[in-house]
Amino acid sequence: LSYDNGTHTGFWEYTPERFISVQFTPDGPGELISVKYYLTNGGGPIGTYFVVLHDWEGSQPSVEAVYEGNPGVFSEEGWEEAAILPNFPFQDDFVAGIKLNDAYCSIGIDEGLQTGRNWIFDISLATWTEVTDYSFLIRAVVEYTTGVIEELEGKVVSFYPNPANSYTNV
Repeated sequence: LSYDNGTHTGFWEYTPERFISVQFTPDGPGELISVKYYLTNGGGPIGTYFVVLHDWEGSQPSVEAVYEGNPGVFSEEGWEEAAILPNFPFQDDFVAGIKLNDAYCSIGIDEGLQTGRNWIFDISLATWTEVTDYSFLIRAVVEYTTGVIEELEGKVVSFYPNPANSYTNV
């Protein structure tokens, strides 16, 4: 699966009453240790955000958050890591998101990659909308029950030929 390829081509800016998320599909049960975000403050003062986690329910994220973390603070563009305390246990898919708290916080997007795993939550309407134009730069760091720690990040997959008649190469 492709989550992101680490290339930011733009930014999703602070939007009151909305937060953005990515659906993750881990290789087995374990715990979410931290979430990473590619953030910028646009050269302004310190930006702030908080972590939001949701379970996956059928064809979209659950409406109720299962975790809301304390605000994170950053002052320059780059990857920011927010620890999940206590670690969040999971069995299957989960959704990791970010709520931008002010106009000095924007998250990176890749306009050239669409993974079908990106979501925007409208707080006032309590509804999810799938994003189909680009991918958010959000990563999850998980520890599986086997003890293996993995960052769920860029896994770009190519399929060819496209279109195919009788076979497809991956």
